[in-house]
Amino acid sequence: MLRIFLILLLTAGLYPYTLSAQRAKVGVTLSGGGAKGLAHIGILQAIDSAGLRVDYLTGTSMGSIVGSLYAIGYSGDSIEVMARKLDWSGLFSNQPVMDDISYEERSEYNRYMIEIPFEYGKPKLTSGVISGEQLWLELAKMHWPVRDVKDFTRFNIPFKCIATDVATGDIVTLDKGEIVQSIRASMAIPSIFTAVRIDGRKLVDGGVVRNFPTTTVREMGADIVIGSNVSGGLRTAEELNTPIDILYQLGFYKDAADFVEARKLTDVYIEPELNRYSAASFGSVDSIIEIGKRKGREMYPVFKRMADSLNALYPIAALPKNRLPVVPDIEIAGIAVAGLVHSDEKFFRGRLGLEPGGCYTPDMIREAILNVYGTRFYKQITYNLRPLGYGRSELDIQVEENPLTYVKFALHYNTYTSVSAIVNVTQRNFIVPNSRALVSAAISENPRLRGSSSNTSAASGT
Repeated sequence: MLRIFLILLLTAGLYPYTLSAQRAKVGVTLSGGGAKGLAHIGILQAIDSAGLRVDYLTGTSMGSIVGSLYAIGYSGDSIEVMARKLDWSGLFSNQPVMDDISYEERSEYNRYMIEIPFEYGKPKLTSGVISGEQLWLELAKMHWPVRDVKDFTRFNIPFKCIATDVATGDIVTLDKGEIVQSIRASMAIPSIFTAVRIDGRKLVDGGVVRNFPTTTVREMGADIVIGSNVSGGLRTAEELNTPIDILYQLGFYKDAADFVEARKLTDVYIEPELNRYSAASFGSVDSIIEIGKRKGREMYPVFKRMADSLNALYPIAALPKNRLPVVPDIEIAGIAVAGLVHSDEKFFRGRLGLEPGGCYTPDMIREAILNVYGTRFYKQITYNLRPLGYGRSELDIQVEENPLTYVKFALHYNTYTSVSAIVNVTQRNFIVPNSRALVSAAISENPRLRGSSSNTSAASGT
């Protein structure tokens, strides 16, 4: 009751000098919700405009992306600019863009409707459809200013995000390690995104168990909790129209019970009107951001009264407009590559084109990674920077290779052969290492057979 009384006095503009010997700590929680999570940006902009200092921040899924950016020092306005510029459909695609595909692979790229990987003679299934290479690299670029910070409580605003242990169903709170890896785990919607392995556990979207982590921000020390919730809870049968809608619903039953208690811990509860949108509405980014901005303007008086009351009781210096740490380009002292099985390190490094001793920007590292990814030998390539001091870092690259064998299917039509069913078998390393051989059969009134092979190593000049 004392906490509630304190909040009422603060938001009313009164100053309870005798209630607390220390400034009340403000925590912000941002829920998951896919594309709808971009509405959080408007709430953060209103907090900035009001001059309200945030002491702790937690987020899940899209809330972990927006929240981590704010926690490391981006302003709400800066996050909006980035969100509007991003090609969200490309980020959530599982295919590289044509410009990133190596020359020798382009003739076969995107020619087939179905591609089934085989390993040791058996189809290989993954934990999700999307590995998210482009998304991972974009997040790494955004979080470059904190590349050396491995404890998230040392960010400009202490931060934690939530994931789920897929083996046990337990809540996993991520507050140390690699920030991009942690965010990627927090947003790994089951069956949509591949699971992320951290400390021997396979993690998926935290929204499965705790989509609105007010409990976590309260445990961090928040006295006042501002919660922005865009998930909208479980949807009705009439609202489940797509496979993604159904998968999203099935994955979040457990969180529905957790939300009941999470809502009670919120002192300022915010729920933008987003019923017309779904978690997959990335084609409506601008509209969703505008809804969040309108809600932020509505909440501004509450944030302003709170900020003025706290500042009157406990005067503190205003937060700088740009809170991002200034970091220079880095010198890569060494490069380590882990996960190579069927392709050799000489081939990988030749495609990468980075040299120990060189100074590089995040864009240069991104382009180098995409140059290797474009060979289509690799399902995912991620990297971490291990600080060595004095502006030098070790570049640790983790690789997950694609299976060596793919069976592919397509339908083809032209005026000469009419309709054809195309069956293709592509085999890597069939003749020599780092090579590709394929056989395609067209089944129609005029059957055809085509075969080819290429040496990717020779093409790359390694």
